[in-house]
Amino acid sequence: MSSLLDLLSKFENLEEILLYGNIIKALPNDMSAINSIKFVDLSNNAITQIEHSLDGLATLTKLTHLSIDVESEDAKDSIINSCAKLEFLNGEEIERPMQVNELEETIPTSKKEET
Repeated sequence: MSSLLDLLSKFENLEEILLYGNIIKALPNDMSAINSIKFVDLSNNAITQIEHSLDGLATLTKLTHLSIDVESEDAKDSIINSCAKLEFLNGEEIERPMQVNELEETIPTSKKEET
């Protein structure tokens, strides 16, 4: 798959990869060469142990949509925790807890008294 990554890295504006229905068993540990990717469809492949592909998915720093066969909630949680910008997993929107800086933005600030 590394030769495919080398080829895909030449497409600097590539945002979507559809690899549905192949015989992919695992992903490379580093896929940062194609870091413009936002949407990946890996469903209906031979990936049986998602933990072997998490490092590779984590290097796709702009990934917002992922379709991949997962067999457990733990596997889903691992994917969500590994992919910081992921918004949709298998078509379902991901609910993430608010971060501290996001909470601060929702709290109204009081005006300082002028002296």
